[in-house]
Amino acid sequence: GDHRELHRVDRRQRQMWIRDRIRPANGRLLQFVYDGGTLVVQYNKSQEWSSLYAPYPLEIGRERVTAKDAPMRLLEPEHALVTAPNSLTDEDWDGWVQERGLYFASSWAPEYTPLVECADPGEELHRGAWLVARHGAGAYIYNALSLYRQVDSLVAGGVRIMANMVSY
Repeated sequence: GDHRELHRVDRRQRQMWIRDRIRPANGRLLQFVYDGGTLVVQYNKSQEWSSLYAPYPLEIGRERVTAKDAPMRLLEPEHALVTAPNSLTDEDWDGWVQERGLYFASSWAPEYTPLVECADPGEELHRGAWLVARHGAGAYIYNALSLYRQVDSLVAGGVRIMANMVSY
């Protein structure tokens, strides 16, 4: 449909795979971003992903962090996505349910800015859990953090992170 009245679109996890009507609309969604909108794309399985779904090259891997209390580090602590409307702190990562995230980006174009890094104990750090890129006048956000679990469970930090993304 017509997206001109919208400011943000949140594409829930795996929608490109399960919704036949969304895949053909992808060009309109990317135009929506280019025209000034914000598109929040929540995780997609690597085998269901096409780099055509993003404005710049972005590959999804099988990287994940299953430890729900794995340390998180903000890579861009002054970025608007981590400062507004909620200034994220270490406490926003407390009390998470089940895991930190899954199907992280494994490689991406330089237009993307990674916002966090994390790892399961004893494993390499991953930076592909939360990426943002400017595209035209808008923003494209890839989020592989398990925010849907946190929001459904009313985990304050997850709700605050989601609020930042939909407010961006």
